[in-house]
Amino acid sequence: MQSRGRARLRIRMCASTNNRHNEEESEGVRMKRFHAHVRVDDLESSVRFYSMLFGTEPAVLKADYAKWMLDDPRVNFAITAGSTLAGLDHLGIQVESDEDLAAIAERLNVAGRPVVKQANAACCCARGNKGWVADPSGISWETFHTFGESTVYGNDVAPRPVASNPQASDSCCAPAPASTSACCSASKAQECIEPSTDDRAMANREYNVLFLCTGNSARSVMAECAINRWGKEKFRGFSAGSHPKGAVHPLTLELLNELNYETKDLRSKSWDEFAAPDSPRLDFVFTVCDRAAAERCPFWPGQPITAHWGVADPAAFEGNDAEKRRFFFRIYRELENRIKIFTSLRIEALDSFALQQSVREIGRIKLPD
Repeated sequence: MQSRGRARLRIRMCASTNNRHNEEESEGVRMKRFHAHVRVDDLESSVRFYSMLFGTEPAVLKADYAKWMLDDPRVNFAITAGSTLAGLDHLGIQVESDEDLAAIAERLNVAGRPVVKQANAACCCARGNKGWVADPSGISWETFHTFGESTVYGNDVAPRPVASNPQASDSCCAPAPASTSACCSASKAQECIEPSTDDRAMANREYNVLFLCTGNSARSVMAECAINRWGKEKFRGFSAGSHPKGAVHPLTLELLNELNYETKDLRSKSWDEFAAPDSPRLDFVFTVCDRAAAERCPFWPGQPITAHWGVADPAAFEGNDAEKRRFFFRIYRELENRIKIFTSLRIEALDSFALQQSVREIGRIKLPD
């Protein structure tokens, strides 16, 4: 037993020595902390539990949020209350610099996982640059570099306003003066693009987004409402169906009312309304059910970018009333999560190919079970 114990000790010591050696000589990424974000039912009891588990009080404590910055192990662990769907929200890696953030983005691109980037995002009472990606199992991963504090909890995927004359310090992809911004000088992996006058004009206009499903009674209606909330003043959402039911599902209306959406003008309608010559010029069209994605679509005015964002049909879910309500909420959150990431894209800084890749990748992001 003593021999095996000494062997384990030697292994640990060798591993520790090798790790320090690799950190000293490696020119790769210095991974600062592992990050995990969990949704909880009750914040107060959860804070007591995790404080006992970690042996320390949270470094940040708000009415609906708490965060522990642990040194052993090195983990940034956060919890959020206010959701009826408790469980893992996302995982992540907190890094030391934008250079490290760019290096991870390069690794992920090589691995075939395009990164959805966010600049100057306010989240969890902090401010920083981020990248979001879904792993092959659909779990959301966040890589981020925090460089400041925020006085509010914030929303890391809310649209970031673009200044009429952005400075290099405000934006990764803003035109740089003689001294280049840290973000753009760090690595070619950032693929920074200097926006033209036309790009800035695009940034200030509203983008029309149409969500499609078969019946236009649940999923597409949820998505329409969510993008009009999270993309306010930058995106305008619509929904329609290939074979509309003629009425919005009662549980859809109940859920949206509980989430403080205005529902009196919602209706189930045909996608033919958006194929007429006088219909709004569409910039994006997303199908949210497999059946609609397989159907032959009308010709859309505006030659929009399209992608499939399929989610399960909540109206087809079988269970008791409480189970049905929970499932409707889960589908809403899955769509809302994608929409938050989509509305954070700097569309004016992406060419059509990169934008098409990004919206398709967003459509693969799923909530963890």
